[in-house]
Amino acid sequence: MGKQQRILIVDDEPEINDLIYRSILEKEGYSDILTLTSIDQLMQTLNASLHPDNKPVDLILMDVIMPEKDGIQGVQEVKRFDMFQDIPVLMLTAIYDKQLLKQAFESGAIDYITKPVDPVEFIARVGSALRLKEEIDRRKAWEHELLEMTRGLMASNSRLEQASFQDPITGLLNRKAFDKRIREDWTHCYVQKVPMTLMLIEVQNFRSFNEHKGALQGDHCLQAIAEVLSERIQDRVMLSRFGGALFALLYPGYDPVSVEALSAGIAEDIAALQIAHPDGGLVSVAIGVASVDPGKEAGPESLLQQADLALAHDRIDS
Repeated sequence: MGKQQRILIVDDEPEINDLIYRSILEKEGYSDILTLTSIDQLMQTLNASLHPDNKPVDLILMDVIMPEKDGIQGVQEVKRFDMFQDIPVLMLTAIYDKQLLKQAFESGAIDYITKPVDPVEFIARVGSALRLKEEIDRRKAWEHELLEMTRGLMASNSRLEQASFQDPITGLLNRKAFDKRIREDWTHCYVQKVPMTLMLIEVQNFRSFNEHKGALQGDHCLQAIAEVLSERIQDRVMLSRFGGALFALLYPGYDPVSVEALSAGIAEDIAALQIAHPDGGLVSVAIGVASVDPGKEAGPESLLQQADLALAHDRIDS
């Protein structure tokens, strides 16, 4: 079976291409050889090789001395494009000129072959260049596979992290997410010199509700309340299930008076759900609102303590 690597030969003397280079390569088993006579033909062929239905180019053999554009210009033109950077270029030259070869190597050629070519040396250098190309292709394939694996792991980790921040019953953010966000918002409010306001909302007598109606009905009750609260979310406001039958709304930078005014409407919306409580009447909530200046407090724990105290007062008054 012939060797399947695709080789381009660029020389302005077609008879040399066919009678010498092609002949030597074909005897060695290389079957996919295309002869070209100009740099323009080379670039057209390379561009065509990018099409998914066409084979990529594995090696370019290019004569140094050619009319119009010479081999040095040809290498420069090829290597100007990222998609052709990995294609090895061997220069063919009848003149051993150190300066010329230096330019060729600086332009991106990896080796040179002197003319008239020695078949043994010619095949050895071609084989070496093709092995280099195979190694580059293997490395890039491995890097691509590694990149895809990394992306998959990152996506999986992102989903896991997102799940770790979500309450499974209500679909809201959970206490873990709240603890993370309150510290972020605390820093923001400290820098901006604006207040930090917190609203705690607790379902009244929820333990009794669960004991009499069961956990499934309790979950339905929390889900319905979560939907009502979700409709109340404004810009930069965070809603979370704080734990049990307790919900939290963070209002970074909001005026505490305006947040306090929202609490009555929230209580009315929840009462409007008309969820019957086994102890009599409808399911209702107690609400506590607190606001602090982060520049005057040691940390967000003070805000939590004040909001919890305000919630306890509302619980007693209800």
